Amino acid sequence: MYFIFLYRWWKKSNFETKVPYARGRLVEAYLWSLAMSYKPEHSLARMFVGKLIAVVCLLDDTYDAYGTIQELELFTEAIQRLMRFTNYSLYDLQWEQDLKIT
Repeated sequence: MYFIFLYRWWKKSNFETKVPYARGRLVEAYLWSLAMSYKPEHSLARMFVGKLIAVVCLLDDTYDAYGTIQELELFTEAIQRLMRFTNYSLYDLQWEQDLKIT
């Protein structure tokens, strides 16, 4: 049943025409999220993870099939900067939570 929501989101986003070289890996994305948790109370998390995996697959297809070496180097640097920023932000958030607990 939750796959229907993922499928509607994919169709509504119109990725087939916007990103014609990308593969539609919705079933795989949904199964990965289902493997994460099958319980009904985690349905929103499954839908979020399914969408996230689908977007990561789009990025992977773009990286593999569409970019030049120079573009991919810039893209890789941008993703690495984003990951460093995200890690620092999550670390700061955890530090704040630890201070509130103690």
